[in-house]
Amino acid sequence: MTNAPYSRAGEYYSKEFITPLREILVGQKAAVTNPYCKGKGIQKFTITTLGTMSAATVSYKIPSPDTNADDVTATEASVDIPIFSKQWKLDRMKADAYERQGTRFDVIDGLEAARKVAEEVDDCIFNGWTKDGTNYEFEGFYNGADNDYSTASHLSTFGNCVKAVTGAKALASADTCKAASYTLFLNPQEYETLEASFSSTGGWEIDVVRKLLGPAGSILETNALTAGTGLMCPVDPSRQYIEFLNPVSYAVDLGFDSRQPSMSPLNGTVATWVRPVIKHANALIKLSDLA
Repeated sequence: MTNAPYSRAGEYYSKEFITPLREILVGQKAAVTNPYCKGKGIQKFTITTLGTMSAATVSYKIPSPDTNADDVTATEASVDIPIFSKQWKLDRMKADAYERQGTRFDVIDGLEAARKVAEEVDDCIFNGWTKDGTNYEFEGFYNGADNDYSTASHLSTFGNCVKAVTGAKALASADTCKAASYTLFLNPQEYETLEASFSSTGGWEIDVVRKLLGPAGSILETNALTAGTGLMCPVDPSRQYIEFLNPVSYAVDLGFDSRQPSMSPLNGTVATWVRPVIKHANALIKLSDLA
């Protein structure tokens, strides 16, 4: 038996399962992907962060080239891009039986492998990655946020989410990093509490929160955040504050060991290359006391 049917099955995974899964696991909706970091073989990428400039000049005269000219400052850092992957094996006799019976590949363990990869990506986006379990290779958007609205704002009380979002935006304003719109990420417990928050005089609180988050803002839930916490990420299409490096999106390989092609188990791998990048940590605001 050749690997051809299983190569086509890998394409099936990408179209029928992984794309919908990425819609459910929301971490990569927190930022825009760098369009220049694309292609196989990219393991490192250079991140350039521009420094701040002085205030602009107001005058009736045409400015000369030297008028209020700042020297451009920039810092460059080469970062590694981790690979998230999960492998599995399917007994050869079962694999042959599945193919003979025309069984869809969505009953094979690869579905669970793909979900495990996506869940790990989400966790890394918000909470970073510790290769040794202690020291961070890099921080995620939650634990790497420089601003923390830590005032007790338990969402079980009507109006507290409005207070928390307003307070968080004020922190960003104080650091001159306020965005026009924000994405609010909540643990499912807090999201459900906000959904049910209603006052006979104030209406549905979630509607007010959506307005506060700006015209392109949204509210999303994720299990990557612990209960009682939230995160506000700027909607940042210019990638001024945060971005993703994702040179290779989800890839699926299915096949047999070429050393024993007619008898080896069906081997499968799901993998993706992802790294969250924080350029200005004070543009991120964690909400650390929501419950």
